[in-house]
Amino acid sequence: MLNVYNVLINRFGNELKILMEVPLDEISSVVGDSIANSILLIREGKVEIEPGYDGVYGKPVFFGEAKTDKKRVDGLEGYLR
Repeated sequence: MLNVYNVLINRFGNELKILMEVPLDEISSVVGDSIANSILLIREGKVEIEPGYDGVYGKPVFFGEAKTDKKRVDGLEGYLR
């Protein structure tokens, strides 16, 4: 996956430009339809963000992927207020 990231950055510049400005057909021609479709979902606000915890980074959730154990995340709510 890091290779895909590097290809995109080398071709188009910075992350924000890739996520918001570069035409999807150009992204698709460089890294394929799957990545381009994922970026489209981000642009349309259709991606959930699974929160991180205890030194674990949060991550985007695409295409109905399973989420982490809700009990683990819900158990932290009292500490976050």
